[in-house]
Amino acid sequence: MAVERASRRRLGDWLMVACGVWLVGLGCYFIFIRPALLPEDVRFIGSNVPVLQAAAPRIAEWLSLVFAVMGGFMAGAGILVSYLAFEVLPQRTRGATWILVIVGALTVGLMSAVNFALRSDFRWLLLCPALLWVGAIALSLRRSQRQRWTVRSNRDCGKEVTMSFPLHTETTAYVSADPATLFDHLDDPRRLGGHMEKPSWRALGSAMKYSFDPHEGRTVGSVITLTGNIVGAPLHLEEVVSERNPPRRKAWQTTGHPRLIVIGGYRMGYDIVPSEAGSKLTIFIDYELGGLRPRRLAQWLGRWYARWCVNQMAADAQARFSLPSQ
Repeated sequence: MAVERASRRRLGDWLMVACGVWLVGLGCYFIFIRPALLPEDVRFIGSNVPVLQAAAPRIAEWLSLVFAVMGGFMAGAGILVSYLAFEVLPQRTRGATWILVIVGALTVGLMSAVNFALRSDFRWLLLCPALLWVGAIALSLRRSQRQRWTVRSNRDCGKEVTMSFPLHTETTAYVSADPATLFDHLDDPRRLGGHMEKPSWRALGSAMKYSFDPHEGRTVGSVITLTGNIVGAPLHLEEVVSERNPPRRKAWQTTGHPRLIVIGGYRMGYDIVPSEAGSKLTIFIDYELGGLRPRRLAQWLGRWYARWCVNQMAADAQARFSLPSQ
């Protein structure tokens, strides 16, 4: 079965998508449906429709054109918001959440405030999208905060290590094994990261060698060491198991500030849930960029390398438990 790629979209991301869709709908309303003057408009002006039409005979036509332009901007902003929420926000791209904070303040936030100032008949209804936007932002910020993991390494003498990784990639695959069997297989780092011990053109022909403490990466705090070289340059990094909840979840992350080439420090892990086929396996990596320059190239290579890692791990797990061909 082919590996299915997917970004981890959470409730906050979907709420923001809903806000974008709402903006598109509101824009279409302004373009095609909204009358030139609502009763609340006339009430706020302090006049009546016949008087306004007598003073400005083409006011309705002019307002229809104005609302069409406004609606176009609303719908366009909604499409951009939906795209950002669906594709960019799940990747935890730096600054994306704060951009949406500003966009929300200038769109649904300002619109809600003005409607309260006008004492609009729809002011409470129009408050709902603003609150939905606030909820989506709060959930997104909460998720970003959760990416700051605190772990204790048994080599750090109790010193606390906290690292934040702004970029995220994951993949999902269905494996023909029950969760307990699959977790036991993946619990051995040599099986999960077996592709790292084989030379590959994706790693410029390099290979890494694993070494372990007495716990062999199977308990929280256990340290895993990887050594090797790439294009003659020695590489050395340590990982520490930060979370282990069999048969559902395991995570580990680098300690210190490893100076790698394509990516820098990272946190990896997997989630396992039962499925009809056996298990649904999601492997993820949260990471920061390495020291490669220029930055645009580093971003592209980092994304490509992270996807290769998680896809390779998922494919190896599928291959291990695949049914023999008839």
